[in-house]
Amino acid sequence: MESVFSYTNLLPVAVRDKAYEMLRLLRDHINRYRYLTIAIPGRHRAASREHEVLLEVLRARNPEASERAMREHVLEAGNWMMRRLRETHLNGKT
Repeated sequence: MESVFSYTNLLPVAVRDKAYEMLRLLRDHINRYRYLTIAIPGRHRAASREHEVLLEVLRARNPEASERAMREHVLEAGNWMMRRLRETHLNGKT
């Protein structure tokens, strides 16, 4: 008879816990990223426009356009962050 504490019985729990931990870490990184990018002058307005596009394609139930809009939104936030880092680093601003 298989023990209640066997690897087979614990694996689903371990996988679920690992997945939960990975999602929690991802959420934490995203929140830090959001906090840093939204503080960049002009980013809030740009992000709001991007969110409108996202809502539009989600409401249209268009998965391809939704994925494309989300990717563009994330990449654009990254572009804003990279520009800000270059400006700050190159100009000696804090």
